[in-house]
Amino acid sequence: RLGAVPDVAVVADLDRGAVHKAPSTEWFSARAPPVLSLCTELAACMGDCIRFRQSGVQVACLRFVVDVLNLGSGFLASSRAPADDAARRQLALLRTFADDVTSRCRAKGLGADALASLQRARLQSEGAILADVCDVA
Repeated sequence: RLGAVPDVAVVADLDRGAVHKAPSTEWFSARAPPVLSLCTELAACMGDCIRFRQSGVQVACLRFVVDVLNLGSGFLASSRAPADDAARRQLALLRTFADDVTSRCRAKGLGADALASLQRARLQSEGAILADVCDVA
């Protein structure tokens, strides 16, 4: 474990022109998922630098992002951070609402195109919520 962040540590956000206290690293462990899976995959892609596979590195990094954001079994699902908890609650509420709207639309006989539009809107909304989580992180 890395331990606590020094009291003097700050994060300089150059895009926003802001400086704030660095968050805790208590959650981080290079020997635990999802970071361990990333390190293992990257090590396999790097080889002895002669067998470097760029596509393998890209796949490993994308899988890491999916592992972090997977709401069922990923890091976000078990995170104790308040922002992650709020996102999980928002997503649960959104899914409940979307399921209710979809069942009502089916009952009224809306066509497959309308139901597909609802599904796309739901996925876009979930993406926006996850983007907010990443922005806060």
